[in-house]
Amino acid sequence: MVDLREEPEPRIVRRPASPAPAQRRQKLRRETFVAWVDDITRFRNNRQIGSYFGLVPCQDASADKNRLGHITRDGPPVMRKLICEATWTAIKKCRTFKAFFEQVMGRKSERKKIALVATMHRMIKVMGAMLRSGEAYRASPLRKTPDA
Repeated sequence: MVDLREEPEPRIVRRPASPAPAQRRQKLRRETFVAWVDDITRFRNNRQIGSYFGLVPCQDASADKNRLGHITRDGPPVMRKLICEATWTAIKKCRTFKAFFEQVMGRKSERKKIALVATMHRMIKVMGAMLRSGEAYRASPLRKTPDA
């Protein structure tokens, strides 16, 4: 368990200061993520981090049929809860995450939860990349998908 009273973990990238309660929640999310991931090099790529936290769909394959179901929910549920909170905040405050969320949702309100889980998966991958590189988050523009 991570003791939040100790000096901060050197691998955690600092974010700009914010009001005290929000700052404590951000610190809790960062510390919890680092505690669960531990050594980032044990993941070959950032997709494996999403699988580790159970944010990938179950797969039921038989013969020529491949059915993707609900998320696997492997890994720590407390981390999924914290990432869910962080994702809602990111959707509200970051244009890149908001655009990704809206792109997945596709103007259909019944796809809101699907879009949230996809955005959570994207956020976990971004956090893994930040931990791997040691850099702060920089929003990048979304890639344009060709119309087919």
